[in-house]
Amino acid sequence: AQLFRFYADLIRLRLARPSLRSGNLDVVYVHDANRVLAFRRWDGAEELLVFSSLSNTTFAAGYSIENSRLGDGQWREIFNSDRLEYGGDGFVNAETIASGGGVFTARLPANSVLVFQRQ
Repeated sequence: AQLFRFYADLIRLRLARPSLRSGNLDVVYVHDANRVLAFRRWDGAEELLVFSSLSNTTFAAGYSIENSRLGDGQWREIFNSDRLEYGGDGFVNAETIASGGGVFTARLPANSVLVFQRQ
């Protein structure tokens, strides 16, 4: 049931966000040793940041990425694969996150995919 809910929510997110269906993709961060990847998706005024970790380590104090293409702004988490409803630990970013000078820092659960929307 948890896996079904995960897939249903992921499909619903993709259908609701044109930027996830557009061809616009910009890889903004790759760190092989930490097994972390981040990329931007956008369509028109909508911009998303997909932040993923294949690491067995949770970055509880936050994981920072830096790329000038991120710019300054506010980001809100709209999807987190570590939610309790999916069988995860519920390690989420409940507050809006500010990026400044191209630096973005979020709490990053182990083995997870997070999606943030620019506000």
